[in-house]
Amino acid sequence: MNKLTRKWRNSHDDRFSLPTLDDSRPIDTQEQEEMIRSFEKTHAQQSRLWRSVFAAMLFCFAVFLLYSIFQQASSPWELGKSSLSGYNENALFRDTDTDSRGRGG
Repeated sequence: MNKLTRKWRNSHDDRFSLPTLDDSRPIDTQEQEEMIRSFEKTHAQQSRLWRSVFAAMLFCFAVFLLYSIFQQASSPWELGKSSLSGYNENALFRDTDTDSRGRGG
């Protein structure tokens, strides 16, 4: 495993290519098992990382949802004051049958 890794890192052609010069002999069983264990370990670490990332996102969404439910239950008819600063509350109760000059239609 170490030999293969060293060959891969010391490749002069392309940094990211597998070695092709000494491919005449197949990898023996022990090297294959070591490589597979290494890949499985890496996969398990990445899997844990992504599961924790998605769990954190789900947790944040659940907290936001609970906060929204609490806010809606505690004051169902109030809109956020900060989002409507300067909003004309009487605009909600205007007569919809008036034209732009304020005359009825």
